[in-house]
Amino acid sequence: MRRTPIPRAFRLTLIPAVLLALLIPSPVARAEEPMLAVRLLDGGDALYAVSEIDRVVFEGDSLLVQRSGASESYALAAIERIEFLWGFSSIDDPDDAAHLVKAFHLFQNRPNPFTPVTKIGFELAQAGRVELAIYSVDGRLIRTLINEDRQAGSHEAIWDGCDPEGKKVASGVYFYKLAAPGIAESRRMILLP
Repeated sequence: MRRTPIPRAFRLTLIPAVLLALLIPSPVARAEEPMLAVRLLDGGDALYAVSEIDRVVFEGDSLLVQRSGASESYALAAIERIEFLWGFSSIDDPDDAAHLVKAFHLFQNRPNPFTPVTKIGFELAQAGRVELAIYSVDGRLIRTLINEDRQAGSHEAIWDGCDPEGKKVASGVYFYKLAAPGIAESRRMILLP
């Protein structure tokens, strides 16, 4: 692949512009507004204020987030999970935050990839209404595994790779989302043929 050199005059104006952009603080998302978090397998995260998003869509093997004047694309294979954050904590003391870490946890399904059955485990710190649902990469609801009140503690659900009518779904990438009072978390899984 042949590279086209950047003209020297352009480089000399580009460097100060980039440095200036780094010094100007970027707008910080307000804590009271909902956020979309794309958690990547390499440890990187992308955080978007929901009010600034024009469109979120799955296109082929990518997730596309479109905002006014910009769009970002993420390979589905690179996404660990997608979360909607409805509020941020202002806890300063790590000891005070310990209960939040233990409050809610959605585990990676076992096995993953899987065929024909997988187990999805999660923990709740308090009792409440819980919904655990399976979604296709295009966002369609495939099946709701749990939609009921659950006690605090460890729980597990089994998905057999079927829709509500008992028909096997196609092999591929699926997301499972757990929603409980005040929080929602999702993870990716792969169903093999």
